[in-house]
Amino acid sequence: MIMQRINFKKFNSVDYFCLGASAVYCLIFIIYSFYWLISPYPNEYREFANIDITRMFLEGKNPYDTVNIPPFFYVYGFVVPLLTSWLYSLISFIHIDLLLFQRLIALSGTVLCGWISAKEVKNQTNSIVYAFLAFSITLIVGWSMGLCVALPNTLGVFVMLLTLYKAKRIKTITDIYGVSFLTILSFFIKQYFVIVCVPVFIWLLFRSKKQALYYVLFSIFCFICAASFINYLYPAFFSIAIVHHLAIASHSLSHLIKQLAVTGLFYFPLLLLFLLVVYNRYKNISGKIIISFNLGKDRNSPLIKLSEMPDIYAISVCVYFFVILRLGMHEGAYMTYIYQLFIPVLAIYTISSIDILKKDKLKNVVLIGTVLFSLYHIGLFINIPREMNDREKSEWESLYKILDADKTKGVQIYSPLLAKYAWDNQLPVWNNGQTEYISTLQNSSVISHIFPEANKIALKNRDWQLQLHQQISTFQIPVIITDNLSFLTSSFLKQAGYCITDSVSLKAGTTPNYTVYRWIPCQVRN
Repeated sequence: MIMQRINFKKFNSVDYFCLGASAVYCLIFIIYSFYWLISPYPNEYREFANIDITRMFLEGKNPYDTVNIPPFFYVYGFVVPLLTSWLYSLISFIHIDLLLFQRLIALSGTVLCGWISAKEVKNQTNSIVYAFLAFSITLIVGWSMGLCVALPNTLGVFVMLLTLYKAKRIKTITDIYGVSFLTILSFFIKQYFVIVCVPVFIWLLFRSKKQALYYVLFSIFCFICAASFINYLYPAFFSIAIVHHLAIASHSLSHLIKQLAVTGLFYFPLLLLFLLVVYNRYKNISGKIIISFNLGKDRNSPLIKLSEMPDIYAISVCVYFFVILRLGMHEGAYMTYIYQLFIPVLAIYTISSIDILKKDKLKNVVLIGTVLFSLYHIGLFINIPREMNDREKSEWESLYKILDADKTKGVQIYSPLLAKYAWDNQLPVWNNGQTEYISTLQNSSVISHIFPEANKIALKNRDWQLQLHQQISTFQIPVIITDNLSFLTSSFLKQAGYCITDSVSLKAGTTPNYTVYRWIPCQVRN
C-alpha cells in the first residue's frame, strides 16, 4: 500500500540518490545495532545503573527509599525503568536477558524518534524523499558513546518531539491538557527534556495569549499533582533528581567548543540551510508587539503578532542552541545533548522547509551535502562504532576467569563495568555506575529544609564510606576489584596496604579502554 502511493516517475536523480543513500545507511545502522544489541559486554561505562533500577522495580523494591541508598543510586527519571520492568514482567515467560531487553527498549525509542521526524516532514512537504532523509538523520539520537545503550535518552527525545508535534496541532483545550501532560512526563524520563516547555510556550505566545496562559497553568497544575504523588511514593526522588544535578554541574568551555566544532563541521549543510530558510521566510516580516495579557475580547489574539507566524521547530532550534551553550559544558557527556536536543529539530525544520529555496541547483547541492556530511560522515564514523576485536574480547574473558575463581573468596566489585557479572553471579552490586554520585549530596542546612531526604542520603553515605574504609584498613575484604575511575582510588588502597595482582584493559562502547585492577592485602601476597 505504501509503495503504491509513491510516484517514482516524479523523482529526479538527486531524489534517487537521497533515497538510496538513506536506505543504505539504515541498512548499515540495523546491522551494527544488532551487533551492539546482543553484545554481552557493557556498551557504556555506567550502563548497568539503568539495569539496576529496573531490577529494583522487578523485585518490588523502592529505588527512592533511603533504605536502599547506598550502594544503590540512580539520578535519572524513573518512567523508562518502571515501564521496562512492567513490559519485562509481561514477557517473563520468554526468559530474555534484562540487559538485552532494555537495549531493545532504547533502540525502539530511536526508531520512534525517526518515525515522528519523518511523519512531521511528510505532513509538511508530502515528500517521501525528505521524510526518509529526516528519519535517517534523526537516528543519531541513540548515540551515547556507542549504539544500543540501555539508557532512557531515546524515549525522552521521542516524548520531546511528540510534545512539539502535538503542540503544533493544538485546536481545543483538551489538546493543551495533552501537551502539558507530555511536557511534565518528559521531566520524569530525564530531567533536561522538560526544556521543551520553553519553545512550546514561546510559540503559543505568537498564536494565542489564552492558549499560552492555559498551557502554563495546566503544566503547573500537572506538575504539582505529579510531584505530590511521587514525593509520597518515592520520597528521595526529587532530592536526587534536582539536588544532584545542581551539585554535579561542571563548566568546561573547551569541552563545549570541541562539540560545537564537530557540529559545525559535519552539519554545516543543515546549518546553512537553516540560515537560508530563516532569511527567505522572515526577511520581509513585520508586526507589532502586544504587551497586554487581557483575556477580554482579544483573549484569543497573540501576545506577539507578526505577518508570518514563526514555526515551532525554528523556535526550538534557537532555544536548544542556547541551552546547549550551557549543558554542553558538562564533561560527563560528549555530543549527546546536541544529538538529542538540537539535531532532531534542526533536521525537521530545515528538511521540511527546503522547497523554499527557489533555485533547484542550490537545493540539490544542499541535499547532496546533507547526505555526504550530516548523514554519512557522522553516521558511519561516529554513530557506527568499531566492533570489538578478538584481543579485546579475550581481555574480558580472562578477567571473568579471574572473577570466577574469586567468587568464593568474598570478592567485592567496585567497577560498574563488572556490575552485571556481579548480579548474574548473585554477588552484591557495590557500584552500579552512579553510586559515586551520592557524594554530590552534601549535608546542608539550606538543602535540608527543601529536600530533607538529600541530607539523610548524605549522612548515610558518609557512614557507609567510613564503614567501607574501616573494612579495608583492617583487611576484612580479601579481594577488591576497581577501575581507573572508581571512587576507591588506587592511592587510597595502596596506603591501606593493598597490592595489585592483575590489571586488565577493557573496552566498552567507543570510549577509550578502562583499566580494571584486582587488589589483595599485600601481606597475603607476600
